[in-house]
Amino acid sequence: MPKTERQSNFELLRIIAMLLIILHHIVIHSFYPQLTDETVMEFFHSGAFNHPRFYSELLLPEALLPLGKAANGIFLMISGYFLIHREKETDLRSVSRKLFSQVAFAAVLVIVVPFVLYLNFPKYREFGTLLGISVFNTDWWFVGYYLLIVVLGAVFLNRRMRECSRKAYSTRMIVLFALLILAFSGGLMDALAGGLRTLCAGLFCYLWGGYVRKYQPLKNVRVSTLLLIFAAIFVLIGISYYNATQVAINKYLLELRELDAEAKKDFIQVYKAIEYPEYSIVPVSLAVLMFELFRRIRIPRSAVINYLAGASFMIYLLHDNDFVRDYWKYREDLVTILRVSPYDFFIKVLTYALLTYAAGVAVYTVYRGLLLLLSKTKILFVRKERPSSKKAVS
Repeated sequence: MPKTERQSNFELLRIIAMLLIILHHIVIHSFYPQLTDETVMEFFHSGAFNHPRFYSELLLPEALLPLGKAANGIFLMISGYFLIHREKETDLRSVSRKLFSQVAFAAVLVIVVPFVLYLNFPKYREFGTLLGISVFNTDWWFVGYYLLIVVLGAVFLNRRMRECSRKAYSTRMIVLFALLILAFSGGLMDALAGGLRTLCAGLFCYLWGGYVRKYQPLKNVRVSTLLLIFAAIFVLIGISYYNATQVAINKYLLELRELDAEAKKDFIQVYKAIEYPEYSIVPVSLAVLMFELFRRIRIPRSAVINYLAGASFMIYLLHDNDFVRDYWKYREDLVTILRVSPYDFFIKVLTYALLTYAAGVAVYTVYRGLLLLLSKTKILFVRKERPSSKKAVS
């Protein structure tokens, strides 16, 4: 991550955003396979929600999905907030080196650790996914996404946005937002280049962070109003999920009439009936609201908060891989826990997220220690260059 002046309110927001990403991944890679994947359902012998009815308990995991996507936008808003208006240009060499070194360290770990566990602990052979060297290039999409936006900012955007008027700045953002949100223009972006619409959503978040720092466009909006909008979004999410479930139930009942009694099948709850990509208005709106709320928080500079937030990128790398996903998927029957008690379900997944964060902080500490050790012992691995001597020409 680029080195900037750290403000602990935004560092706290980084921590919360990373926890939301972990919770999002637990739900999407563990809970929903247990709810909808027949192979995983057979593993747990669970069918708690396999009936054609709407269960209000399922609103809880559904609500976590857009929050994880909003967290991606929050990271970009924080970067734009600090980078766009810096007098010193972004050191792209330093940014790239930091990102690559953490990716390399995490990749080695996620290759070696599952291998060791697989050899020494038979229980991991039932569901553990072994990873190969291809993780360097194929996993962790957010790394390249983040780096590309920072590079575009440093090369094309930062100076231009610093020098333009407020009207010009806001006009560019509004036009960009409308283009990526609306169906035809957004669809055309993806038709021109896969992922272009997602990239533009990231650029909007990055630009919004810089705009907030310079103009504070929401400073006169009451906190109660921001919270009311936040709640209204989740009401719409709940209604949308209810509608999607009822459509699935009606379709199931129609199909059931055409089947013989012996051919009747269980009802499978809807999954990904409502998509929340990075360019969806829901995660973008949630990111804007959370960013504004934390911008207003005034807390003393905390070295602990800043350090924990500094580990967030390593935490993302360590938990977002097939080995961890399969471990979560087969570790515990989250579907039954939710059916019995939504409160217990939330505490369970939150505990998973906190333990994952703690493990990531520990690995990040080891990583930093190794960097320090390498800097002290560099001479053992790299020969010191001798100054070239030039012969005098007589």
